[in-house]
Amino acid sequence: MTWASFALAALLSQTQPQTREITFKDGLFTINGPEGQTKVSIKPGFEPMNTQTGRLWIPVAGHVLTFDDKGVGFRKSNRATFATYSSIATSDKIFTKEQADQINRDVAAEKKTLEVSAVSGWEKVGDSVFAILRWDDKQKKPWLEVLMRFDFPNGKPRATYLGRFDSLTQATGRVNDKLIAENGKLICVTHGAQSSLLESFDMATGLFEKKALGTKFADSKLIEGSLFGMGLERTPAGTTVVSLLDREKAKVTPAAEIRGSILGLYAPALLHYGDRSGQRLLNLETGAELELPGGCGIEAVDSGILLWTPKTAPTVAALYSPVSFRTLTRWPK
Repeated sequence: MTWASFALAALLSQTQPQTREITFKDGLFTINGPEGQTKVSIKPGFEPMNTQTGRLWIPVAGHVLTFDDKGVGFRKSNRATFATYSSIATSDKIFTKEQADQINRDVAAEKKTLEVSAVSGWEKVGDSVFAILRWDDKQKKPWLEVLMRFDFPNGKPRATYLGRFDSLTQATGRVNDKLIAENGKLICVTHGAQSSLLESFDMATGLFEKKALGTKFADSKLIEGSLFGMGLERTPAGTTVVSLLDREKAKVTPAAEIRGSILGLYAPALLHYGDRSGQRLLNLETGAELELPGGCGIEAVDSGILLWTPKTAPTVAALYSPVSFRTLTRWPK
């Protein structure tokens, strides 16, 4: 669908009863409808995670928790302290004496370092931050991940080791987002020798659980605000098989085979990807697909998926059903 047909579809939608309305003022879309009122800002919001610089900056409990090349940092006003957690890499809570001795030999041979290398995933829950800390070897391959809780009782930083998931997330980069929090649990996808696993940590009981998914993905991502995720498998032909991951049933269903780059993922199960011919939104549940204009803004809301263009100074917008991409309403009318 071209942008012209995008506008035409919106125009044709006027023949249907309008139950929703979009307005725009001072950089803010307001959507009114049966679901209530939703506001969407086109201005960039605060982003605690920067994958390009490999930095985290998370305000929590009057402090700021950071991660950069100095390690995990704790900031308040103009004062900061840092920790590399090198003792965890040989902890007797994780390794036997023989395993710890081998790690120390690898460190002496410059194959590994004891300082934490990366954050594979994180979530802020109340006045605590939960994070998967990762250690990479000299070849940038992960060999250890641990789940930690950071909080500030009595105004002082405290780090608590919670345990390990059964396998590794295979997150890349110095910061990543492989962890989500939902209904009192921390959830991630890890990748064992035979199968990818859906794993969880119960924040109340401290118990870990895992379910095999029956497929080993090259990469995966869970969708915030949804019970779905996606798994990726590479093919010899240079394409990517995208599977829908149902977290409730621990079920994997192949949904599409695509070329190009994945640009975003939106609730409930919408994949934004692009190739040489343009950009598209694909519903991984229904197979419905929508061609997108270049440089548009996208936001998933309770009532559907909001698209606008141009991204920084919109002149037209439309609200779509996320199931079939039927136009629900448009702006301006």
